[in-house]
Amino acid sequence: MSNDSFTEVTSEGWLSRIGGALKGILFGLILFIIAFPLLIWNEGRAVDRIKALEEGSGSVIHIESAPVIPANNQKLVHLTADVTTAEILEDPIFNVQANAIKLKRNTQIFQWKEKVTTIKEKQLGGEEKTIKEYSYSKVWSDDLISSSNFKDSRYRNPDYMPLKKLTLQAKKITSGAFDFPDSLTQRMNNFKSLELQPKPFPNIQGIENIISYAGGYFIGDDPERPRVGDIKVHFEIVEPATLSIIAQQTANTFQPYITNGGGEILLLEYGVVSHEKMFKSALESNSVLTWVIRLTGLIMMSIGLMLILKPLSVIADVLPILGDIVGAGASLIAFLVAIVLTAITIAVAWIVFRPLIGVGLLLLAGLVLWLIKGRVKANKSITDSEVTTS
Repeated sequence: MSNDSFTEVTSEGWLSRIGGALKGILFGLILFIIAFPLLIWNEGRAVDRIKALEEGSGSVIHIESAPVIPANNQKLVHLTADVTTAEILEDPIFNVQANAIKLKRNTQIFQWKEKVTTIKEKQLGGEEKTIKEYSYSKVWSDDLISSSNFKDSRYRNPDYMPLKKLTLQAKKITSGAFDFPDSLTQRMNNFKSLELQPKPFPNIQGIENIISYAGGYFIGDDPERPRVGDIKVHFEIVEPATLSIIAQQTANTFQPYITNGGGEILLLEYGVVSHEKMFKSALESNSVLTWVIRLTGLIMMSIGLMLILKPLSVIADVLPILGDIVGAGASLIAFLVAIVLTAITIAVAWIVFRPLIGVGLLLLAGLVLWLIKGRVKANKSITDSEVTTS
């Protein structure tokens, strides 16, 4: 075994495990209960977003990037324009300059990282043995890794980052005759590397051994053999670009458009994109987000139910194989119940927000349950018939 890893073995008694499982019931109940309002809120959010996008797609008008037409003030508009700036952004420490919408200084520090591999082994009588292997490796990381909780205190990381990350943004950005607002600039995150030419670097107070390396800078003795605490610096920029925008025109700039239902529309895509495609993309993004939150609610509900049922498998662990069977059965039941409850919750939410779809979902769920029940009865009848014949 490497000197950068070691193994720890601990044991927990059966009664202690039961106590821990009982305590977990409260957390399971919290997860289970929170899942319902999350699912209901998600369906309402999804419907509101669909309504807002449908309203917007029916009222948006296309405009040119110049000139500014006052008659379009407060209207929902679509335009394609070159988003540019005349400003030169400059890093105050490294004197790196670029004509860009954004300039970002990225810093990485070489540190120790702890990895914990855990294996649990059930013992006859309900005791559980836990085997933990702690291994340590050196990695480049964007953020400081705290070593205060490392199992092996010999591995220590720096307590502070001598050079911080930094993002600069141009103050005056235009799109044709319009001023480009910060609300849209924040969405411009198509960063690309800014390659620097090697050059002697002036001394910075408190920092030594600065070397031009790999298109950026290295702070340390040898970039090919870094040591804990060494730093890499590289730069990225967001260049001026052609963008397609859907927003509310407000004088000579843009802001989010508020629909009659209170929804907000502010869309941005790179390149020349029609408003039809932009609204379609927004609907697809809404659908993806909706399903992500649905799955999150399902997982929360499943985990909550598993924690509630956990004491059953721990009690049965007095005989490990029996505990495994009970645990597998409890997990399956928790997952199936979570699926049913999630589907019913979503259907009920749709009854509130879109009744016809909600009722249809409930009827479909009922039909599926009826078919499953009928199939189970049929299989039982066949089995009973075979037993009688025998």
